[in-house]
Amino acid sequence: MTNLSDQPGGFMVPVAFHLLFMLAAGPIRFLIYCRMEAAKRYLNTTDLLVKQIAELVGYHSEPSFYDIS
Repeated sequence: MTNLSDQPGGFMVPVAFHLLFMLAAGPIRFLIYCRMEAAKRYLNTTDLLVKQIAELVGYHSEPSFYDIS
């Protein structure tokens, strides 16, 4: 059996599926997901403070960044 991810361009299939799932969950959840992905990249690649990262990804305060429920 052939795995779709083994096909040329197959890496897009799981990514596209995940994005469609997130969009179906609602635009707010999708926005939170995008912000958290950006925050993870900043945390892994910079020495910025959490407060600075929260502002960079669109949160107005550090507490609102922590409380994303």
